[in-house]
Amino acid sequence: MPNGGGTRPDNGRVPVLSVATCQFPVSADIAANLRYVKRQMTAAARRGARVAHFPEGALSGYAGADFAGFDGFDWEQLARAITDVREHARRLGIWAVLGSVWTLDGVRCGALICYDFRFPELYREYVKLGVQLVFHSFHAGNVPASLVAEVGDAIGTRFAAVNPAATFTYPGITMPAAMTTAAACNHVWISCPNTSARESMWPAFCVRADGITIGKLRRNVPGVLVSAVDTGLGLYDSTGPWRERAMAGVLHSGTLVRDPRSADRTSL
Repeated sequence: MPNGGGTRPDNGRVPVLSVATCQFPVSADIAANLRYVKRQMTAAARRGARVAHFPEGALSGYAGADFAGFDGFDWEQLARAITDVREHARRLGIWAVLGSVWTLDGVRCGALICYDFRFPELYREYVKLGVQLVFHSFHAGNVPASLVAEVGDAIGTRFAAVNPAATFTYPGITMPAAMTTAAACNHVWISCPNTSARESMWPAFCVRADGITIGKLRRNVPGVLVSAVDTGLGLYDSTGPWRERAMAGVLHSGTLVRDPRSADRTSL
């Protein structure tokens, strides 16, 4: 959501956006969530961040994990909390990402949530729109330790040595790996906040456009990670020369060769 101040002109300079990737133990308590959000926004602003990015369901809590469902949910309290966050952002002079998407300080931004990471097509569509930074919000936490162990056993602990992860679970292994892949394949920066409620599947982190993780918080511990999104860096991009061709449906690098052997499926 915007702070009401708009964006500054680029003045010919390459945009650099300071992003605070935030995590805290998201819960069903809207008032407690709001206190965390405002406190971390203040910390982010003091550290020079222009935008504070929070996990999925940061104000409301996540239905099914933090509370059973929306029967009797206090929507009016949530609305007041959103207004409070807006006002706090205005006072601090920063932006807060709690489900909105804007262009910030000359950097074109997009937003995705949680399960969207399973659909690389969404990142491709953002690339077509010129997006340089994706705010990908997660809520992968508040899981009993017994369930974490159970999932790890189901995967097969003999594979743990070749699948380093914060937790040996499907989210713990695949989500961070997918974000690395999405960043490198699409050449976009990605901010990845998560709830820190125990057990959190992995800590919040930020990935550079070349797929390199440039910062990470501690799992299960509230924190604010501030990263400089410098879109002018000459980062490695091996797919750059062919990305637009591939997105346009040209899936080869030259003139196709027509050869009978290519269509022969019964011999070598």
